[in-house]
Amino acid sequence: MQFYPIEHHSWVAIDIHHNLGEQATLLTHKAGSSNKVGLTNKAASTHKTGSMYCRQLLKKLQQALNVTGELMEANFPYHFITADGYTWYVSFSHSRQHAAVLISPYTNIGIDVEDSAISHHVAARFFSPHEYQWLNQKPAVNQAVLRNLLWRLKECSIKAHQNADKQLIKELKHDVLDELGEEVINQLIGIDEINDKDKPIQCVQTDAKIIGNFNSKPCSFIIVNR
Repeated sequence: MQFYPIEHHSWVAIDIHHNLGEQATLLTHKAGSSNKVGLTNKAASTHKTGSMYCRQLLKKLQQALNVTGELMEANFPYHFITADGYTWYVSFSHSRQHAAVLISPYTNIGIDVEDSAISHHVAARFFSPHEYQWLNQKPAVNQAVLRNLLWRLKECSIKAHQNADKQLIKELKHDVLDELGEEVINQLIGIDEINDKDKPIQCVQTDAKIIGNFNSKPCSFIIVNR
């Protein structure tokens, strides 16, 4: 488990949870599921296990920062209020082997961690024509990394815009490349010489957002700081 301070009093916690898939499989077997029903239950169990692990990770981050408070998650945005009345907003994400939490004093935030490959088929289905064309212009050796990055940023944007309860397919087709700009994407993947390759996170500050990407972890985030 690692904690990372982000600009403007925000924090990210990331942990590798190797047993997430195994725990979900055990839960599914205990339920006596099989075939298609078993696969559905396994996916549900994986999500439930990941969600619980994210909340455990939040508690560890709260304890480390001494900002404890009960999570309020009946509606978006998720948040907790400290004993002195200070409000922290929360965004969660989990994948096969990772869990991540972002807390911030800003309301509109989003984090996404994705350690599965995003295929050409998925990109063709969910990416905008502009994004798909941009990807195909890149060297083949870089496309897998860029597909994953754009997918994470799309998920972050959905959460930051608080559209998680709307039509997912429609929201994923939102052109995040157009929203953020190619220059920002280049900075996030360390193309620009000004970036320090030894830093764990590449952060780009725009007029209204902080966009971050981890160099060695499949994790990105967006903070709307206005």
